[in-house]
Amino acid sequence: MSTRKRAMALDPGTSSTADLIANPETLGWVKTAVLRILRQCPRTDDEIIREYNARVPHPYFPQVTPQRIRTARAQLVREGIVVEAPMLGHSDLGNPAAIWEPRDA
Repeated sequence: MSTRKRAMALDPGTSSTADLIANPETLGWVKTAVLRILRQCPRTDDEIIREYNARVPHPYFPQVTPQRIRTARAQLVREGIVVEAPMLGHSDLGNPAAIWEPRDA
């Protein structure tokens, strides 16, 4: 069962379908991996994705899309485990970007 509250605008159904067939064990590993990365130091989403992909393939870092990594980070935020840091970073395109850190940091 999907935890998505509403479908994304302009979603032709592919995102909803992918969410339904995603392996819950893999999703749990991705959340754990993202939290491990953030415990090393606060990072932007682009930095999290880069660090995650540098560790693939590893049993604790299954190969997933960048969107799945961002979704895992967002789930950690909703659960109160990860928070937005008081400072801003920059995206790979040079735009201002939120920096994420564990709540216990």
